[in-house]
Amino acid sequence: PRPEGAGPRPERGPRPEGAGPRPERGPRPEGAGPRPERGPRPEGAGPRPERGPRPDRPARPERSPRPESEAAAPQAEAPARKAAPMAVGDRVRLLRGLLAGKEGVVTALAAKGYVTVQVGSLAMPVAANDLEPRNDAT
Repeated sequence: PRPEGAGPRPERGPRPEGAGPRPERGPRPEGAGPRPERGPRPEGAGPRPERGPRPDRPARPERSPRPESEAAAPQAEAPARKAAPMAVGDRVRLLRGLLAGKEGVVTALAAKGYVTVQVGSLAMPVAANDLEPRNDAT
C-alpha cells in the first residue's frame, strides 16, 4: 500500500525467473525523503550462480576420534595454593581474573572452596585460592 500523495510508482524492469514476488514496503517515516534511485545493472551481469562447493577451498577432513588413552589422561594442573581461612566481613585482594589486584569484602561462604566477594557494587563467587587476606592494620 502506497501512502496518499506519494506520486506515481517508478518503472521497474522484469523480475528474474524464480525470484518470487517483490516484497511489500511499508510507508516511509515522515521527513525521510524519497527513496534513493538504483542505477542500472552492469553490462553482462546475469543471474547469480547457484552456491555449491567452493573450488578455491579444500574440503574439510573428517575428524578422527581421540584415542581413549589421550581422552582419559588427566590434565596437568598448576600447583594449588593453600587457601587461608576466611569469614564473612573479611577484606581480601583478588589475585587472578579480570579484577586481579582489586580489594573486596567476603559476603558469604559459598560452595566448597568458593566464597562470595563484593567488589564495589559487584558480588561474585571466587575460588578461595584466588584470594589473599588483607590486614586492616596496613
